[in-house]
Amino acid sequence: MGNENFRDRLRDAKIYDPVGDYKMVTEHASIIDRMYYYGKQRERYLKEAEFIAQIINETSGGKTYIDAGCGTGIHLKLLRDRGFEVSGFDLRQQMVDVARKRNPGVTIIQGDMRNFPLDGKVHGISTMYGAINYIDTEEGFRKTLRGFSDHLTNNGVAIIDTRYQPNLDEEVRMWTTDSWMLAKRWIKCDGGMDSVYRVFYAIPDEGVMEMEDHRQYFQDPYWIAERMKEEGFVRTKVFDSYDKDKEFDPTSGSYRSVVVGYKNDK
Repeated sequence: MGNENFRDRLRDAKIYDPVGDYKMVTEHASIIDRMYYYGKQRERYLKEAEFIAQIINETSGGKTYIDAGCGTGIHLKLLRDRGFEVSGFDLRQQMVDVARKRNPGVTIIQGDMRNFPLDGKVHGISTMYGAINYIDTEEGFRKTLRGFSDHLTNNGVAIIDTRYQPNLDEEVRMWTTDSWMLAKRWIKCDGGMDSVYRVFYAIPDEGVMEMEDHRQYFQDPYWIAERMKEEGFVRTKVFDSYDKDKEFDPTSGSYRSVVVGYKNDK
């Protein structure tokens, strides 16, 4: 995947110098949850949840679901509202804590998608919000896909939210309310599919102001689709922007690619 020198290249370009873990997914997990779900991304979450439910229902007719990299548990809550039996896991315990508060009684644990931490088989697994783009090796990527395949029923489906890096723009986008401000920008790195997701957020009344650079290791969605077929999936399809009636077209300018892997050929 060619990301061995990614951090060095970013440091040389003076756009990334990591210090510890990302605060927005650790000590500020509940703050970011407030900004995203109750702020700028609510409609997107609703559209994603409807897509996930429809794909699982149409493929298997089942109602069991795991969110790999579940974050603060928003998709778990929305799938529960649609009648699914849900469970999930996230790499950061702080995210798990927020997700559990949102979804009382639901099994949500700390775990790494490269070492699938839940038992049993379900009808659908998803990894949302580009969570899979934090995996920095092909071995780790393949191991993740095998874990998904091994934990799906024979008619199950895996849904992978990613980005088509060549179509990302680098404009600064900003959202503000009376109590908080959030800004983000993608920064592409030369010579590869990797990028930096730069985030600035502030809540003055709570004394919070942070800027972070999140490294992202993007893969072509068709590369992901091929690896899925090599790791236990029978067929794949790449959708655009969570529209189940629209296939992704790299020439369209869209960057919201959604890769779906099916365990059967129907």
